[in-house]
Amino acid sequence: MTGSATTGAPPRVTVLMAVYNGETFLRAAMDSILGQTFADFEFVIVEDGSTDSAPGILAAYDDPRIRVLPNGRNIGLTPSLNVGLAAARGEFVARMDADDICTPERLERQVAAMDADPDLALVGSSYRLIDDRGQVVRTKVKPLDDFQARWVAMFRTPVEHSSAMVRRGVLTAHGLRYDESFRSAQDYDFWLRILDHGRGRVLPDLLLDYRAHGANITASPGMGQLANMRRIALANLDRRWPELAAVRDDFDALLAMYFAAERGTAESVRRAARAMAALIDGFCRRHQAAPAQRTWVRRQAAGILAEALLRRGRCGRDPGTFTALVRYAVPLLAPLPMRMWDERMAHRRRPRAGTGG
Repeated sequence: MTGSATTGAPPRVTVLMAVYNGETFLRAAMDSILGQTFADFEFVIVEDGSTDSAPGILAAYDDPRIRVLPNGRNIGLTPSLNVGLAAARGEFVARMDADDICTPERLERQVAAMDADPDLALVGSSYRLIDDRGQVVRTKVKPLDDFQARWVAMFRTPVEHSSAMVRRGVLTAHGLRYDESFRSAQDYDFWLRILDHGRGRVLPDLLLDYRAHGANITASPGMGQLANMRRIALANLDRRWPELAAVRDDFDALLAMYFAAERGTAESVRRAARAMAALIDGFCRRHQAAPAQRTWVRRQAAGILAEALLRRGRCGRDPGTFTALVRYAVPLLAPLPMRMWDERMAHRRRPRAGTGG
């Protein structure tokens, strides 16, 4: 079905997909949506000027739940998603990419989570990473409650884009759309602005097979995407954390190693450690963190700092940065072994696809 005309009562869910030259995996992606156990949805597909057989594949489906919105020319992913959002009628909007696969229970599980918490504005899920042949590369099961999602969002997106469901009323009430200045990492920016107005959560359920392949934007993040993520994380600090303005430049020094892999110096180690200590304290104070939550934040912070300083920033490889690591960063890195143990235990407890609570 092509066009924007609609009749009848609005569905509970709008599934939003944009496709550009996605013929290879499009049928599998569409079939996984059309086979959902939750039936009250519309499937809005923005066709972004494809030159392959994708338009023909879309035209071959005869399902009244499908609405194809042709752009007529290629305008890009982010503007196309905004076209779809403008046409969405559902109470909730579920994102889906044209190369991924949902488990049959995805919409049912996410709607149930939304219904159980009226303040929940954003919900994602755990997922499996698959290759272009559909083989599982790895499984990512990292459930997050609202507190945890907000900490993760200080540094990166807490929700995989095509696993997300958002409450459309929040978007409408606050005029929220994707920022079209971002060609990549647009989801990270969008989720942060949604979290200004509601709660977030990532379910433990494995509800998505996320496909990594050569044509995929996030399969191997390029420097442009990483630069956008750095820009978004810094803008979030500016917007949401005025009490941390004194460590803004220090935070950017940390982000420079974390996202841009800039080689660390003794001074950047000192600044990164100072920023992380201030972030831990400020975040836990604002959210009135319980002791167990403070412990969780310290362990996550240790992992981020280790990634930034030791692997990406390559600190500790000369006497100057090694001395700075010992002096400034070691106390913050101390919880790292316990984080590694926690992740090992979580790996052993991973649910099978379609399970979880």
